[in-house]
Amino acid sequence: MSRLRWIPLLALMVCLSTGMAYSQAVSGTLLGSITDASGGTVNNAKVTITEETTGVSHTIQSNDSGNFTFPDLAPGHYAVTVEIAGFKKEVRKGIEVRENETSRANLQLSPGSITESIEVTGAAPALQTDRADVSLSLIHIYLPIGGK
Repeated sequence: MSRLRWIPLLALMVCLSTGMAYSQAVSGTLLGSITDASGGTVNNAKVTITEETTGVSHTIQSNDSGNFTFPDLAPGHYAVTVEIAGFKKEVRKGIEVRENETSRANLQLSPGSITESIEVTGAAPALQTDRADVSLSLIHIYLPIGGK
């Protein structure tokens, strides 16, 4: 009969330890609002966040009030990109999300086209491995001493 007295106590200990494990959050939240140049809200904009180290992305639409929320994010540095027709694409980098904290990123869009962007093209010259010669270039810069 003494064994039966321990069962409720054991069940209570299991329930309490499970509750404590769930209370330890290791995630954060990133939220913000999107406005235009006049301060009006921009709804239904495509909002993408990208964790800068891993490259993992999440995308949602801003709500009717121009707000967005990304809950349960792993701690790290994020880039927020906002796109909607009639406005230039806006990107903000380096937004830090910490454990058990809420970070905010409010973005203001400028009128323009989403397609306005800068594209860098080109490749580094190929390494020449068929010759063993070495080349050296010197640049001389002459500065006047004491002159203006």
